[in-house]
Amino acid sequence: EDKLEGIIDLVTMEEWVYEGEDLGASWVRQPIRASLKAEADEWRLNLLENAVGQDDAAMEAYLEGNEPDEATLRALFDELYAQSVMLEGTILKASMVISGKDCADRADIDEVAMETVRCLRSTVPASVPGIVFLSGGQSDHDATAHLNRMNQFGAQPWPLSFSYGRAMQQAALKLWGADMKANFAAAQATVLQRARDNSLAALGQWQG
Repeated sequence: EDKLEGIIDLVTMEEWVYEGEDLGASWVRQPIRASLKAEADEWRLNLLENAVGQDDAAMEAYLEGNEPDEATLRALFDELYAQSVMLEGTILKASMVISGKDCADRADIDEVAMETVRCLRSTVPASVPGIVFLSGGQSDHDATAHLNRMNQFGAQPWPLSFSYGRAMQQAALKLWGADMKANFAAAQATVLQRARDNSLAALGQWQG
């Protein structure tokens, strides 16, 4: 407490600094000092994305480059608190943005990765601690390649990883289906390799 100088208002982007020895009875409002500005900007971005994600109109305005005003922002957070929403305690399990089953002009690896990230950045608050993907509609190779490419774009607001079922198990199941006893060790090795490939893809380090 002896180092506490005041608080930062992320809505108005001001410092509220204690004045005198009364520890909070008197305040001075001033611009955020340069040494704290970058961190305050990052926390404000988290706050904004969390808030506008709860209201369609606010989200639409935000995506058009218009931040919610102070009254809207406070109303949104009042509703979040009223509903006891804690996004920090959730994990989003999502599908990637891929071409439809009957689409003749298939999106390539880069396009799927880019459109998936774009969709997530426009809808998922930064306070969500992680996003894991399903592999539905993709080959084993493509599910890994798409995840890898997304993680090569650079840092995102949340980690991007995998929650694959079929894309982890399908190759092994085919081996077991052909001859479970003879292919037991080979199937185990296949599952291990798929786990390694996808773990590397979650870091953007898979070499294909």
